Amino acid sequence: MDGLEFILPIAVGAIVLTVQFAIRSSSASTWRHTAESLGLVFEPAGFTTGPSMSGHLEGFDVKVEVVRGGGRGTNNDHTRVIVNGGGRVPMEVALANETFWSGLDVMGQEIEIGDKPFDDLVRVRGVESFVLAALSAESRDVVSEYIRVDKGVVKDGDVTCSRAGHERDGNKLEARVRRMVRVADALSIREREVPDRMANNVERDPSSGVRYRNLDYLARFFRRNAATERACEAALGDKSPRVRLLAGVTIGGRGMTTLEELVADPQVPRDVAASAFDVLAQRLPRADLEKRTLEVLRSPNDALVISALDVTAKERFASARPRVMGLLAGRRPPVVAAAARALGVVDDPRTTALLVPLLDHEDDDVKIAACASLGRVGSIDAVEPLLDHAKGLFKNAALKSAARGAIDAIQSRAGGADGGRLSVVEAEDAGALSVAAGEAGSVAVVSGDAQRGGVSIADEEK
Repeated sequence: MDGLEFILPIAVGAIVLTVQFAIRSSSASTWRHTAESLGLVFEPAGFTTGPSMSGHLEGFDVKVEVVRGGGRGTNNDHTRVIVNGGGRVPMEVALANETFWSGLDVMGQEIEIGDKPFDDLVRVRGVESFVLAALSAESRDVVSEYIRVDKGVVKDGDVTCSRAGHERDGNKLEARVRRMVRVADALSIREREVPDRMANNVERDPSSGVRYRNLDYLARFFRRNAATERACEAALGDKSPRVRLLAGVTIGGRGMTTLEELVADPQVPRDVAASAFDVLAQRLPRADLEKRTLEVLRSPNDALVISALDVTAKERFASARPRVMGLLAGRRPPVVAAAARALGVVDDPRTTALLVPLLDHEDDDVKIAACASLGRVGSIDAVEPLLDHAKGLFKNAALKSAARGAIDAIQSRAGGADGGRLSVVEAEDAGALSVAAGEAGSVAVVSGDAQRGGVSIADEEK
């Protein structure tokens, strides 16, 4: 029995060693065959080192190794694959799996490519020009598979993946190495290739966001490059209205037809149509712009109509006045406010009667716009209704200020008096006395009546 107790531990130890030797032999055989399949040189494990393989694969230096993690056993080992970009993968490009902690990473600003599924999966940092140019649709597919399956990174010009444990599945290991080499090849780019690669993305990429991002970069930084010209020509026929708009803005005269089409198409997003009209307003001859503005004022697109009203005010298109007047009712407050502003650029006896009712509009922006226009072209008849809005402890401060400014301006035009002073103006039955809102109170005598004038006193809050 004593002999059995002595022999048993030795036997168990021998069995363990035999099993470990068999595992190591099997692993070595797997790695040797994988290395042969990849065309790499295999190095068996040493006393303190794990097995490895290295060499050239499709033009890239590749090293695969098991890194000993220290401690007893192999639980702390990990399998690392490094594909050296060899200067072909820009040092300035970094890619990793997108995680919750990405927002806390301070290693540079994250770059959005414009392809939402890709942007949600992959965290991209680096030089924007290289990133946009290199990440074509094909490259994004390759990178996405690598990030999703291998959870690796691209950094400092290398494609690197480190996975826990000693990888003993030769097929998985070979597939990982080949994926990583494809990533290195997909991201390979030279600085001189950037404009052409971006133009290719504008022409071919299935994602409108990516096409827009590439064209926008070309327009901003390679405006006079032939590649930008090529990209714009292609983008004028793009399915995306935003891409067409950017091309029309960038390419100049040849983009005018595209801009006109964007304005006329009711299916185009409202803000895109408005932006297209804004550009046309800068490029069209005045006579053509006036005609186009009159047409646009009939549009149901509020954003487009507001742009046209702003142009009407800037250019002082008198012919647009009837249509502007028709926009004072039945439209959303932003349109009514813009129409009120447009009425304030041309002196017309009818303006005061049109604008005064807007002082009681439910929207403060409309009221403020009416005050501003009354200040420019309103008659003395507007003073009394304006006084109602120039006071009140709980009234909108901007509205009170606009009303006071309007009163001052009307008084100044009527009799040359400054705010807070007396001004005598003509009335049918008698003179009219007007005092602008001052720091204590205000008095306004407006259009004469049977009692030879009316007096309005407004107490300013102390």
